[in-house]
Amino acid sequence: MRFSHDLCAEPEFDHFASLAATICGTPTAAVTLIAGDTQWIKGAVGIGREEMPADRSFCLHTVRANRFLSIGDATIDDRFRDNPLVTGPEQIRFYARMPLVIDHEPVGALCVIDTKARGEGLKPEQRQALEMLAAQASLQLQLRRAVAERDGAVRELNAVVGQLSWAATHDHLTGVGNRAMLRRTLDGRVGKDAAPFGLLAIDVDHFKQINDSFGHQAGDELLREIARRLTMALRLEDIVIRLGGDEFAIVLDRLADDAALAELAERLLAAMRPPFVYEGQALECRITIGGARWPFHSSRADDVVRYADAALYDAKSRGRGIFALFEQEMLATQAQRRLEIDRARHALAAGQVVPFYQPKVDLQHGTILGLEALLRIVAPGCPAIMPHAIAAAFDEAEIAQAIGHSMLTQVLQDMRAWFDAGLHFGRVAINVSATEIGDPNYAGRLIAALAQHGIAPAMLELEILENVLLDQRSAAVLASVRTLSDAGVRIAFDDFGTGYVALAHLPSFPVDTIKIDQLFVRELDNGANQAIVRALLALAAELGLEAIAEGVETPQQAAQLRALGCTVAQGFLFSKAMPASDVASKLSRKPRTAHRPHARPVTEPRLPSCRAA
Repeated sequence: MRFSHDLCAEPEFDHFASLAATICGTPTAAVTLIAGDTQWIKGAVGIGREEMPADRSFCLHTVRANRFLSIGDATIDDRFRDNPLVTGPEQIRFYARMPLVIDHEPVGALCVIDTKARGEGLKPEQRQALEMLAAQASLQLQLRRAVAERDGAVRELNAVVGQLSWAATHDHLTGVGNRAMLRRTLDGRVGKDAAPFGLLAIDVDHFKQINDSFGHQAGDELLREIARRLTMALRLEDIVIRLGGDEFAIVLDRLADDAALAELAERLLAAMRPPFVYEGQALECRITIGGARWPFHSSRADDVVRYADAALYDAKSRGRGIFALFEQEMLATQAQRRLEIDRARHALAAGQVVPFYQPKVDLQHGTILGLEALLRIVAPGCPAIMPHAIAAAFDEAEIAQAIGHSMLTQVLQDMRAWFDAGLHFGRVAINVSATEIGDPNYAGRLIAALAQHGIAPAMLELEILENVLLDQRSAAVLASVRTLSDAGVRIAFDDFGTGYVALAHLPSFPVDTIKIDQLFVRELDNGANQAIVRALLALAAELGLEAIAEGVETPQQAAQLRALGCTVAQGFLFSKAMPASDVASKLSRKPRTAHRPHARPVTEPRLPSCRAA
């Protein structure tokens, strides 16, 4: 009843049936099997081989009883006299069966059949011979089951091995190749007389922001979609690799020149331009690509990988969403980037990222109106290091956010300490990168931090470079800025006037302050620069914005700015940036009732004109 392996008739079992019929003197014999609800004929003589329902068969009774069964005359046996095999054209009268057993389990029978009744049944020697034949037939069935199980186990093992082999060389999320596949592919491509190939290194632009905004499920679906688009845009012989996270690579076979590599890269960029719609939300699907060729750029596969990666970094530094082909000087740039990033990581871990403060001064009276917090790296026994020494770190989302968090926390702590000491410090400005403010959770974290430190939002000003509006994250930046502005945080455009973007967006952007770039202040003797500064001051006045001149270094510059109508400035003429411990001595005390963010002290602190060394 449980036999489920090969049920088809076989000549070897026809031989068992023929021997049984000869020994027992019957015209008919058969080897039958019960599988499910059906009786199958494995071998026979004197009858056809059609299967029949098990409940109509004599075999089922033998299997259920698991013992020898002999019926001298089926017409007078209550169990069988109404059976169609007895009343129908088969006219079975005599029937004797010996069970077939595999692993102590009955699965069928070896039977002899006659159309004539035999009241005496089988002779003892016939029964003994039938039993021996049934044992031999059972053994053959058991061998077939063992072979079938072995073959099934081999197939399962091969399937598992195949799955493990696939998993070892493929990315489980996207189904494309993984690092092991890249290694195997490159090893197979490099060698004497091998065809030239290209390698593309790819990053998904602003993937972390998508994960943070829409969740990891959306991020996973985006990665699958990018892998699909890459695969669809390429030739069959090209191999797509996911290296991990938001990093992909592509091995492009048989590329003869740089133009062919650039053409394929541009095709991939074009394939990513349509947005990816996830649960009704349109997600940017943009990528940045760097490329190198073997053996043109190097005959070593590892070098080609490194060169493609260097080209990718170069493309990212030039604005993302583009393709860059490797050039030798990129290696020095990449090494410098890694140095800056490593320096930033070390400084963060060592607690060496600290704010220094530069006063913003009333040009008419020399009083301190506020402070700008400027990042410095201060190691024991070393002079402070300027932020350009870790510039590359601000393009790395994780590090940039860690730096920003550290700076903000320290600035708020300093503000709280000055306020508790009764010192008037006006408003404190802090610089924020596009990577930070493009994070959809940034505004909420900042507002919560202000509340935690008991600082009124209007006492803090965020300085943003105007070029963030050219960034692909501009929508996220604008959303964060509006949330913060609505909460009362002041917004300033830093280095204003060095681009055309801010002018176009100024009417719709919630900005409170523009900072005139020191590029114009440094050369105020130039008539064109004077005209620009005058225009920017007029624009600020017309829009009701505060204007601050940066980089004032000489009394002449201060006088020229006053003449042009500028009222607030900062620069080395008034003070260099100083640690928080030096700020207190420069600030005046205010009455305890002056808690309101815009309250002015009775006496403003004054700074003597000085030039910093």
